Amino acid sequence: MGYLLSSLSKTQVHVGLGISEFLLLISALVVVIGLVGEYRTPSWKIKYDLFTLLVAIGCAGELIADGGVFLFSHELEIISDAEVKDAVTKAGDAKTSADGAAKDASRAKDFADKAGVASSGAVTLAEGARKEADSFEKDILSVRKEATEAKSDVAEALRRAKEIEQRLAWRTLTPEQQDGIRSKLSAFSGIVVDIFIWGDSAEIQNITALIADSIPKPAWTLHIATPVGGAARVGDTNRLTWVRGVAVSVRPGSDEKTVGAAMTLLKSLQSTLAASLWPFERMGIPLNRTGDLAAGNAPIRVFIGSKP
Repeated sequence: MGYLLSSLSKTQVHVGLGISEFLLLISALVVVIGLVGEYRTPSWKIKYDLFTLLVAIGCAGELIADGGVFLFSHELEIISDAEVKDAVTKAGDAKTSADGAAKDASRAKDFADKAGVASSGAVTLAEGARKEADSFEKDILSVRKEATEAKSDVAEALRRAKEIEQRLAWRTLTPEQQDGIRSKLSAFSGIVVDIFIWGDSAEIQNITALIADSIPKPAWTLHIATPVGGAARVGDTNRLTWVRGVAVSVRPGSDEKTVGAAMTLLKSLQSTLAASLWPFERMGIPLNRTGDLAAGNAPIRVFIGSKP
């Protein structure tokens, strides 16, 4: 019988337990009817035998129903214990509580068997196990929520680390990018460019060398100088400003070829670097500088500063 019940689902066991309890109620009602009939009917009448038969049938029904209640309650207890164990496995930290609940359930079962109240004890035990399982499920959901939040925190930390890494990374031009810039600028010849390096960091020096190497020579003539001091003088106001990124400008009134060359240079750099177009009058010539002293007279002017 235990093997047959073990193949039933929890819902089917619940249905079987309900049917057994209902049969127990009906059997008890039949016994009561038989007893009342026996009490009110003389023993020599035929009806007396009928009521006696009802009492016997009711007692047999109670016996069968009690057996059903016991078996289905026991099976429900087994299923509940399995759910508790499964919840303990998922909850992890709740294993100790689950073991205690299983021991309490076993003691309650023994007590119910000895006291002869297996049905009510099993139902109570099943309800307690179900409450424990619900509690464990809440713990599991809480752990999952904390795990999700922790995962989100890790993702945010990785994102910030990546941002910091990008900020600290040097600007660069790959050989392929340099070839692309050189190819576009080769359409122009006889172009003169002044390049001013604002800053003495290794990163600025490196990106300046890469940009200069991307410009085709001798079609383009470069005058490279390094101002003394990290700030540029802006226009007629002589106001100091820090140079960030790469700035390109062309002298107003320059011929069409020069303007085209300047715009091509700007767009080529913008495809790979942070480059912008500045007004020519804003890019004042530094008085104190080292390098090519001829720098300052070209119609195209390029400022290279720190990484923005």
